[in-house]
Amino acid sequence: MAKPFEGDKEKLAKMNTKQRFDYIWGYYKFGFIGVAIGIIIIFSLIQTVRANNPDAISIFIADMYNEDSESAHTWLNDAFKKRLSFDEAAKDPIVFDNTISLTGDDSTMAMASVQKLMAVVMSGNMELMITSVDSITLYGEQGMFMNLEEVLPEDLFNELKDEGLLFTVTLLPSEDETMSEDKTPSENNTGETYYGGIRLDGNAMLESAGYHTEGSAIGFVSNSSKQEVALEFVKMILEK
Repeated sequence: MAKPFEGDKEKLAKMNTKQRFDYIWGYYKFGFIGVAIGIIIIFSLIQTVRANNPDAISIFIADMYNEDSESAHTWLNDAFKKRLSFDEAAKDPIVFDNTISLTGDDSTMAMASVQKLMAVVMSGNMELMITSVDSITLYGEQGMFMNLEEVLPEDLFNELKDEGLLFTVTLLPSEDETMSEDKTPSENNTGETYYGGIRLDGNAMLESAGYHTEGSAIGFVSNSSKQEVALEFVKMILEK
């Protein structure tokens, strides 16, 4: 039986991050659906067991160097408990996942990461993602992140915009949108542009937790149901 992606590794190894994502998602998005269903079920069970708190928000951290991520996650959870006025003995309000990589040259890791990322987003089991500005921009083109004008309070949105911390991403037009009735490319459609990420360069709280923040950003993931709590976490790390 042929293995998934067999014969593709050499091609993927020569591609950059964006080309790799487009290739995998373009050729295998339908095949992902069946696999994704299984991952969603497993992931949901793991999340409940790991967090021991079904109300916890889930934050994915990708390609952010930290010498001791476990201690960093504990430190951030303790800080967030104080933010929410939780007792020290309360269950952790955040489940962190740093098991995916969206950059690098390992094609096997890239395929597994894209597959897992899509499955988790489809399941609604991720509220926030902290990664590079480039990755937020790339996945934002696929509609993975929420429009910050819709999720942030107006005063906070304007404050962050004035500080130059917000950046835009542009949705890639669908095939139907880019083709006119005679199937020629439409010159009028350039895709919708929205504010999809918040820059975290030099973020004091994340650096206190041991993260290297150069070129990093955070985005609110679409299809999640716990955005109010996620917003409180974002306010905390931004010291707002």
